[in-house]
Amino acid sequence: MKKGIVLKLFILTTALCTLILVTIFMGQTIFFKQYYANRKVNDIKTNIQSFEKAYVKAGDDAKVIQELEQNFYQENATWITTLDSVGNIKYANDFSI
Repeated sequence: MKKGIVLKLFILTTALCTLILVTIFMGQTIFFKQYYANRKVNDIKTNIQSFEKAYVKAGDDAKVIQELEQNFYQENATWITTLDSVGNIKYANDFSI
């Protein structure tokens, strides 16, 4: 008789713990993934506006612009670069033929 009760309590406890873990896992993968992605996008948009203001202040000083790009990468873990009107990278040495 005790074996049956012990086994039933073990199965019930295991099922309850599994249900709690599955609920937490599903909540994190569904809710938090979207939350953090949206937060990252909004942070990047804000930092791009700051980069734009600093870029306008820098004018045509290639060294300052290069430092701005490096700082943007270090702070946001996202690459950014400036393009000319045709879509070529500005301030880059072109080694291709």
